[in-house]
Amino acid sequence: MQRDPESTVDVIFDALRWLAMPVCVVGSGVGTARSCATGTLSYVSLDPPMIATPLGLGSRTYDLAHRAGAFSISLLRDDQDLIAVQAARAAISEDKFNDLSIAVQIWNDVPAMADCGSVLWCSIEEEYAVHDHVICVGRIRAANRGEAPGVPLLRHQARYYATGELCPAIDDATYPL
Repeated sequence: MQRDPESTVDVIFDALRWLAMPVCVVGSGVGTARSCATGTLSYVSLDPPMIATPLGLGSRTYDLAHRAGAFSISLLRDDQDLIAVQAARAAISEDKFNDLSIAVQIWNDVPAMADCGSVLWCSIEEEYAVHDHVICVGRIRAANRGEAPGVPLLRHQARYYATGELCPAIDDATYPL
């Protein structure tokens, strides 16, 4: 039975918590300054390959990504939930990756996690300021897949989850990704 729609903040937040989103670490850097933040993303286009991720408007990660014109997306595995929690905290030095003891790989001066499910390196194509965040649309310029086994870490109902069993409808799906 469907309930009547409501417009209270609590009901809207409860409805938004139903979204299952991939968890990533967004990385950026300029010179010796490197930062990262826990985030999520959505793909925008396959041709050209593009994704979108929101970053806090006043965040150091956004500032460095904006200045560099580039960022990385390190998609986390289900065994990396503690990294997601740690990367959401403020940096204590100019190199947050080092603060968190996260091994780094670099492509075109853009830092990313060396150990994760996969990495996307993006140039910023568009930025859209929306209240206290900026939606960064990035064109994927390079990528790699991690070697360790695992499944994606997801954010759902304000908690971290691993993906579940494969649904039988997958045999009929024609969606490109």
